[in-house]
Amino acid sequence: MLDAYSVDSIHIVRAPIPAYDEWNKPNPSTLEPVSGYLEWKTKLVRNLAGEEVISRGNFLLAYDGTIDHLDKLRISGVDYPIFMLEPAKDFSNIGIRIFFQ
Repeated sequence: MLDAYSVDSIHIVRAPIPAYDEWNKPNPSTLEPVSGYLEWKTKLVRNLAGEEVISRGNFLLAYDGTIDHLDKLRISGVDYPIFMLEPAKDFSNIGIRIFFQ
């Protein structure tokens, strides 16, 4: 059912693990194209530190267990940090709602 709503294409900028190589140079991040539902709507959410922050929007994605708060969403060439990850259940599929700055 979530596939019917997957009309927006963006990229997930995956944070490199480990972040630095043996010469203390930053490792390059990787881009992963994904499809989901992008909604521009402000909402008050809590970040990892427990602080209340205002999210610019959210992105509904079929469940991806590897997404992390260190990753970013690239929408129209702009990288947005991830504030909160929230599970979203649809009848037979499990998705994740990503709130970003």
